[in-house]
Amino acid sequence: MSKALIRKYLPSPKKIKNLKPLRILGSSLNNPDLWKINRKSISSAAAIGLFSAYMPIPFEMLLASFLAWLFRGYLPLAIVLVWISNPFTWVLIYTPPYLFGSMILGNETISLDQITSTSMSDQLISLWLGCLIFGSSIAGSGYALSRVVWRMMVIRRWHNRQHK
Repeated sequence: MSKALIRKYLPSPKKIKNLKPLRILGSSLNNPDLWKINRKSISSAAAIGLFSAYMPIPFEMLLASFLAWLFRGYLPLAIVLVWISNPFTWVLIYTPPYLFGSMILGNETISLDQITSTSMSDQLISLWLGCLIFGSSIAGSGYALSRVVWRMMVIRRWHNRQHK
């Protein structure tokens, strides 16, 4: 991936630092490791953003920001990837993990009209288990894919230089 391409389409550090949900992190956003574009930071950010997107919690951006800070991932990419889960995509994102979690735990799935307060705890456990499994596998896939794409771009640049 080209650094110029990444910088062109992702928000600047100044814009990220001014996001209201991230203001609580304060001066920790000044860590220069959060803004470096290299193979390790991009692949870490891909994994962090995809994992955070699958967590059924509010403010996934805070989770992604904390994990990017913890694992020194490229913060803008981690935050942008969280946005794949939004009110328009939540049914597509959370239904398969819920069904998978229910299958693992042996719980019967219920339809929306059968939800009661007593059945919610079983359903939330199924959802969380499925989301942790799906989020981890999607994160691992995103990490591996970003490493492969980065490597392919490097090889292509090497070949272009040799041909010149």
